[in-house]
Amino acid sequence: MGIIESILTAASLCADCFAVTLCSGVTLKKIEWKEVLPLAFAFAVIQTLLLLLGWLFGASCCCFMSAAPCLWRVSGRILKH
Repeated sequence: MGIIESILTAASLCADCFAVTLCSGVTLKKIEWKEVLPLAFAFAVIQTLLLLLGWLFGASCCCFMSAAPCLWRVSGRILKH
């Protein structure tokens, strides 16, 4: 992943965090640390795990696709018809 893709991924994750935080802030009438900290921690853990799972899935697909390039060409031609 290049620098541009890393910056775009970081920006999209920031926008996602901002949207969830904004919606959570609107629904809470009284903000207490007992409610906010577990929500922030859970969101951070979920975002981190999903990012790592996506990276692992992409890395495994990349290795699989580079190992069998003719299989992808054949299946692509079959699907076009």
